[in-house]
Amino acid sequence: MAGRRLLQSAFHAALPLAAPGEVSRFLTGASLVVGCGLACAVELSKSSSSCRGWARDPLPQQSIVALSALINEAVDIPGMNEDEEMEIIQSAVERIVTEMENFMPQSYWDRIMRADKTVPDAQRELMQSRLIQHFQQSLHLPYLTESDQRLIVHATVAIVSDAMGDSKLDDILAQDATSVSLAAIFVREAMGIDNVDALRREVSEIIDLPVPLPEPVVKWVIGKGVSALVGILNEAVDVSLAECFGKSASRQVTSTADFQEVLRVNVVALLHRSMTVFLLPAFVEEFFISKVVETYFKFCVTTSRIDTAVAMLLKAK
Repeated sequence: MAGRRLLQSAFHAALPLAAPGEVSRFLTGASLVVGCGLACAVELSKSSSSCRGWARDPLPQQSIVALSALINEAVDIPGMNEDEEMEIIQSAVERIVTEMENFMPQSYWDRIMRADKTVPDAQRELMQSRLIQHFQQSLHLPYLTESDQRLIVHATVAIVSDAMGDSKLDDILAQDATSVSLAAIFVREAMGIDNVDALRREVSEIIDLPVPLPEPVVKWVIGKGVSALVGILNEAVDVSLAECFGKSASRQVTSTADFQEVLRVNVVALLHRSMTVFLLPAFVEEFFISKVVETYFKFCVTTSRIDTAVAMLLKAK
């Protein structure tokens, strides 16, 4: 009983009053805590505002629409009308451009819209190649065929990266007719040039060389020939387009078949120039080169894509 009364008296006892000086010190400390909290909040707000200031400006929506319209000229999606195709392609282009905005440094992104800053050609071409490879591996658009996705990725990255050079994006998109440089993008994609490693493996695996040579020699010859082929394809595209549609065109073409013949002739000529196979008779080397080119065009080139790009140039003549 005595213990219970002791506990009750302890609970109901009045708390001792703090001395006036202690109250003052407590209020001063509370004020400091509140002040520090407000200061931190202000600094965080400034920091957040500063971070937003560093955020790059996205491409204007009208630029994305115009870019999608350019690419739409070379893409045909079965079962979709023109408006539906445009909506699908624009969705894919927006996704690619957003990804580029997210990880590309500000210094590069500025050069897309600003005429006073450019990226050197060699550096821009390397970046373009690596960006295309990155998106081909990481981007998955299940509503597109593999070839359509490859073309849209290639064209979007190529046009945006080209805008880091002397021709700015607004100038590229403002062209009334299909330019030779834009057609070159579509032709290169149709020829598989954006993925040279896969192209090299594919051609090497399907070439059949019926000559009485030891297998190691045949493999070496095939490897040398395919590497040489891959190395001259870009030049073959540029030369063929310049000869047929350049300012000083030297060949008259009236159909897509005419251009494809010019392209094939230039591939063979450039392959002869760049490839020297020692210890082989001339007729064997001739046969081998024709076999490489024939196999490549038959199995690796999407001729319908080339026809579409060339048809746009023929229409603009």
